[in-house]
Order: sequence, then structure tokens, then C-alpha cells
Amino acid sequence: MKNNNYLCILLLLVPASCYSTETTDVVSTQQSIKYNSISAGMSYKRTNFKITNLNHFNQATFEAFNYSPVIELTIAGGKKMLDHGKLSVAYTVGYSSFTVNKQVVNDNVIDFDTSVDGEYAYFMPTLSYAYAFGEKVYGEQPDSSLAIGIGIGLGTLKAKGMVVYEGYNDNAVEPYSFRDTMEFGELFVRYYYKGLLVEYKNISMTDGILPVEDLNVVEEKTLSIKYMALF
Repeated sequence: MKNNNYLCILLLLVPASCYSTETTDVVSTQQSIKYNSISAGMSYKRTNFKITNLNHFNQATFEAFNYSPVIELTIAGGKKMLDHGKLSVAYTVGYSSFTVNKQVVNDNVIDFDTSVDGEYAYFMPTLSYAYAFGEKVYGEQPDSSLAIGIGIGLGTLKAKGMVVYEGYNDNAVEPYSFRDTMEFGELFVRYYYKGLLVEYKNISMTDGILPVEDLNVVEEKTLSIKYMALF
């Protein structure tokens, strides 16, 4: 009986870490990583803007390189998958703009002295996988990471300018104005380093949801540099 009492005392004195290591590891690998961010910067983009007028079914296509500001607010949550990686679902609200001043006719870029200015805002749920480089405290944003992802969302586009519809009215310049709901889709690759975010994004938007007078399709390939603050 005395020997059994000694055995109980020894078990109580043994540190918990000596016999619960496996349980601790399982819990830590399932820890969630959550972060919110706001980013702002400039983007250099190639914009292709196709307008189809349903009154006479003629089109006007613009193509141009331009600079524009970009602002995004992201609410995100991720789950630890590997030692340095995480899979994240994010919800982003963003704003950007563009200016196009060259029209494309029969694959030739022509300057009709026309231009369209546009601006858009969007809500975009995205799914991405990020790989972190170097050492970091678990559960915190690393100093540097590389991510790739996709997104589908909704937003609004407002555009206004002067256009020439191909093959219509002897290339007469006509006023153009548009504002409506758009479907958004994007593919992106982004590199983060200590607050600096470099991102390449292929984004498309179309107003195919609602019947409207002009069918508008915007495609942009953008390279942006932004400062991203976490909170």
C-alpha cells in the first residue's frame, strides 16, 4: 500500500509536458490565423474596354496603358496547413479607376481623339494560398510571403466619355455614359515584404447580370505597388 502511495506522488510531480506533447502539437497545427488589412498605392495597368450598343449592335473597343490609384480593405481568416503556408478566404472592398484614349478597329489601334474615363468599386471574396519565407512567430503575419489566388464578386462601374462606333454613322463621335452593376472576377499573384505589397492581377468585369442599353466588358492586367497595414 505504501509503494502505491509513492507511485502516485511521483506521477503528480512529473511535468505535464512529458506525457502530453502529442496533444499539444495537434492543437497548435489547427490554430487559425486571422488578419485584417488596409492597403493603398498606385497601379500601372493595361485596360481593354469593349462597348456594344444594342440599339444598332455596333461596337467600340478601347485599349490603353494608364496609371491609377488603388485602395483596398480586406477582412481575412486563414488556417495553418503546412509549416510555412496557409490557405485563406478573404473579403475585399476596393476602388480603382482607368482612362482609355485609343480605339481598336480591325486589330489596329487608331486615335480618333476620343476617350473614356471610368471608375469602379467592388466587393470580392477570394481564395488564396500563401507561402511564408524565413522564421516567424506562429499565428502572426510573416515578414515576407508569396500568395496566389482567385476571386469572384460584384461591384459598380461608372464611365463617361466620347466614342466612335465601328462601322456606324461614318465614324461620327458620339457621347457615352454608363453606370451599372457589374460581375467581377480576378486572378492574382502577390508578394508581401514588411508592409510593402507588389501585386499582379488579371481582373475582368461585365454587366451581363442586367439588361442594359450598352453591353460593357472591361479587362485589366495590372501591376501595383501598395503599402499594406495590418490590424
